[in-house]
Amino acid sequence: MADKEKLRASLERSMVRYHEAAAQLSDEEWNTLITGEEGWVARDMLGHLMSAERGMIFNAKRSAAGQPPTMPDDFDLHRYNQGQARKQADKSVAQLQAELDAVRAATLSFLDEVSDEQMAFPTVHPVVKPITVGGIFKVIAIHQTQHAEELEKALVKK
Repeated sequence: MADKEKLRASLERSMVRYHEAAAQLSDEEWNTLITGEEGWVARDMLGHLMSAERGMIFNAKRSAAGQPPTMPDDFDLHRYNQGQARKQADKSVAQLQAELDAVRAATLSFLDEVSDEQMAFPTVHPVVKPITVGGIFKVIAIHQTQHAEELEKALVKK
């Protein structure tokens, strides 16, 4: 139980850090401020965070249900991320923020529901291998924190 409390705290901290950085953006900067190595604008990063978390939790839920997904041999993370960015292109920043918050609420609900035994089940991630269901929660918090740091650096440079 203590591990789940630590994971919840880490997920909450990463979301607060991201929201604090995002709150500094003007409406124009969402579509012009370049962040990170991908060359995304802040709006693209927001969509990426939402879709990545949603995908990671989808796989973790399948694993926890005893139906572990597999990663295709030809999986290309860059191509996947670019495709996800295109799918989010017509959404407003407000829509993406609301979706990110909803995905995080679902992530925290899943964290509450998953058993200690299920936390140890193997699952898949395109970069972190091997990984467990519990490890996915850590990756989500680290991933969001890394992108929050990129956003903070971009804001300092503007």
